[in-house]
Amino acid sequence: MQDDQKTREQLLAELEAARRRIEELQASLDGRPAAGGERRDGGDWVGQVIGNAPIAIAVFDAEMRFLYANKRWLSDYRLGERDLVGLSHYEVIPEIPERWKAIHQRVLAGSIERSLEDRFDRADGTTDWLRWHLLPWRLPSGQIGGVAMFTVDITAQKLALL
Repeated sequence: MQDDQKTREQLLAELEAARRRIEELQASLDGRPAAGGERRDGGDWVGQVIGNAPIAIAVFDAEMRFLYANKRWLSDYRLGERDLVGLSHYEVIPEIPERWKAIHQRVLAGSIERSLEDRFDRADGTTDWLRWHLLPWRLPSGQIGGVAMFTVDITAQKLALL
């Protein structure tokens, strides 16, 4: 099946695999055994933490389709309560500049990219200032599965300095 024909269920399965891999990596960093998919408290604490993080977090597949976007992402990018899973990042936010698309391609090739201050001119005429960090995430096979994106809206701080 071609990547562009993946179903919502397949995309959700990829996201869950990525979440499990993140948990395994964190467990190894903590020096404790991995939870094996079950959390000690029986709850989805990883989802709760990421979902309510004070920074915008989104995870994309190799075609830059959303696998996940937390509440802060939806808020910072003024997307309402939309379910973005399976939608193209470039269709959801069509004003993404070509230079950022090139960065996404470098990350999909294995690069880690970041910026402490980057201007983002929005379609509605406003300008956002962002701090961002992008890294590839990997499938259990080791192949790059997509991009994890972390952004912070620093517009208020930037404007305070003007």
